[in-house]
Amino acid sequence: MNYKKPIYKALYSVACLEPEFTTCMFQNAATGELSHYVFSDDQVTIEEIAAWVNGEKIQNAMPRLSTDYRELFLTGGMYL
Repeated sequence: MNYKKPIYKALYSVACLEPEFTTCMFQNAATGELSHYVFSDDQVTIEEIAAWVNGEKIQNAMPRLSTDYRELFLTGGMYL
């Protein structure tokens, strides 16, 4: 079951609730499970997420984010 229409790929919501943190909600493409993650600005910024949503390749838009977390943005799952 879908939570709502995604913003882009597996990303369903983004919020900056505190100045140095970005909160994101994802839906796993395989299971439909929702997950919630809080990222520090050292990992990814709202501007980097916006660049990706607007067409920049994820590895260029979010260079400091690990490949596992990039997978989370793309599919909603992390394969550790």
